[in-house]
Amino acid sequence: MVPARPGPRVGWKPDAPTVPAPSAAPPPRPILDLAGLTLRLGGLTSLADVSLRQQRGTVLAVVGPNGAGKTSLLDCLTGIRRPSRGSAHFWPTRGDDGLDRTPWSAPPAPGQQPAEPPAHEPPAHEPPAHEPPARARASAGAGGAEGPGVEAARRPVELFGRSAPAVARLGIARTFQETRLFDQLTALDNIRVGVEAKARGDTWRVLLPRSRGRREIRAARSAAWDLLEFVGLADRAGERAASLPHGARRRLEVARALGTRPSLLLLDEPAAGVTAADRAWFAELVGRLQARGVSVLLAEHDPRLALAVADAVVVLEAGAVVATGTPAEVGASLAAMGAYRPPGTVET
Repeated sequence: MVPARPGPRVGWKPDAPTVPAPSAAPPPRPILDLAGLTLRLGGLTSLADVSLRQQRGTVLAVVGPNGAGKTSLLDCLTGIRRPSRGSAHFWPTRGDDGLDRTPWSAPPAPGQQPAEPPAHEPPAHEPPAHEPPARARASAGAGGAEGPGVEAARRPVELFGRSAPAVARLGIARTFQETRLFDQLTALDNIRVGVEAKARGDTWRVLLPRSRGRREIRAARSAAWDLLEFVGLADRAGERAASLPHGARRRLEVARALGTRPSLLLLDEPAAGVTAADRAWFAELVGRLQARGVSVLLAEHDPRLALAVADAVVVLEAGAVVATGTPAEVGASLAAMGAYRPPGTVET
């Protein structure tokens, strides 16, 4: 006998239709994970057990007074100094990481013609001769010349123990507290060195005239001109770096670093000693880089710029981390210690 189907229970109501939960946002992916970094120089401990973590596509500011260890931190990350202890894991770029690989200069407004470069330079809007189509570039990022394959890039690599050129090839570029330019070269050629170094993997080789063909020279000049426009120095393309004012030299160094197409850019006090206008420009630059998918690690002794542009802040003092958090949290802590006065407050 087939059992009768039970009737509805008293007070029973049909179940509401099941609605699939909205798909959760993908978890943030790291680009840098630094753990236990210690650097001893002779009998001096320059960095003591420094740890930090940066998510891909964000701006991380490391603030602290002069001598806090900010430059030493960048030196360790870029292979200039070898740490005494610690690890630094870096996730290289892969094809779906959102880096904008289009030309650096913004397209002209409707009806506006792009500025004409000097007669001896290729047009700024002309793509480099060696540049593959956009689809090919995208696939290259997943296993071609642009970087390691997708599966390999899902795993981090250890930065410590690598040479500075090896770190740069992974997609990390930096500027320096004291600008390091080729003073006898023009602004354009300073950037071209960075562009060709990315393609050829050897900074000094690109300075040898016989090592380059006309096609390479034309491609590098086109890319360099594009970067000059991006940093607002197109009108100084033919000037020697030695003759540029301090703020322009700072911009030029940033442009040269960007010529390597980094996924992580380290800026060592880029606004030190510049005018208020240049400081505002650097704040805007950080936002423009972030919009293109470039992660930025900003080392800055003045918390005003750092707190204005960062997603997260780490405070160093005497080589040790003394505070971490959002700009609002760190700003409040620094204000309580008298180390920072928020905008709009009146000194009493």
